[in-house]
Amino acid sequence: MTDIIKTIYNLPPRTVIRKFKQKLLDNSSHVFCLEDIVESPKYMRAQRGFDFLNRYQSILKKHLKWEELNFKGKHVLEIGSGPLLGWAPLSILMGCQSYTCVEPMFNPAVLDSDIIIEKYFLPLYKDINALYDSGISFKQFIDSLKKRVNFEKKELLEAQLSNSFDITLSNSCLEHIFQLYKNLDKLKSKSSLNNRFIHLVDLGNHRGTRNPFEGMYTMNPEAYYSKYGKNINLLRASDIQGLFDKAGFKTSMTLYYSFKDFYNEKISPYWFDRYKEEELFMKTVIITEQTKPKGP
Repeated sequence: MTDIIKTIYNLPPRTVIRKFKQKLLDNSSHVFCLEDIVESPKYMRAQRGFDFLNRYQSILKKHLKWEELNFKGKHVLEIGSGPLLGWAPLSILMGCQSYTCVEPMFNPAVLDSDIIIEKYFLPLYKDINALYDSGISFKQFIDSLKKRVNFEKKELLEAQLSNSFDITLSNSCLEHIFQLYKNLDKLKSKSSLNNRFIHLVDLGNHRGTRNPFEGMYTMNPEAYYSKYGKNINLLRASDIQGLFDKAGFKTSMTLYYSFKDFYNEKISPYWFDRYKEEELFMKTVIITEQTKPKGP
């Protein structure tokens, strides 16, 4: 409850009223609200997608013999692409053949919103086109997003995927999926023979606490769900990599960073009996196709 109060306190009154109205409505058909998107500094930062991908690949190149993803001519799938098409705009400008976004809450009106096109897609186009020189106009870019990006407003298990995908991506998504093995099994069945992938997994509590594991390790998962709700599946890094391997993927797992600072709670035997302390404080990892470690 404290986290909710802090969030409400930091929001403008009109936003609080709008969100309260949204809660009163039936959420079974809920989609991302255009006003929420426009008011979000996180969502509206046009450089966000490139920054993430560039950062992840820089870390991978530091630890692995990693070759940067080449989107040209590729069929790409992203799980949990969010309100603004995830990495689809970047991939389109880099020449992908098709892009499929799996996002149950996607609102297609974002591609018809003048303010979102002007404030988000236009600066994104300018930045990425300067880097990759796509050779297409801004109008052609927006038309490509409308025509070449496929939107699956369903969970991955229910999504109708026609392509075999050359590249699959997710960004802080897998930790929210509770039937993860079934999803990865389906993902494997829709992956091409030489499929490449980057899956960034955030293993923290997603509650904005000073230490990202606050409250997680003092109790077992059922008690945690009872107190905080089922927002994250509480799988740890080795669990997730193991499910990838069980589904038939050959993976490498790269540590993004660990974070034990400010953690001052007693860890329940439930966690110490299953994991080493080192793994309990892995905050973020990147799972990719099997790649040799970077040698001397």
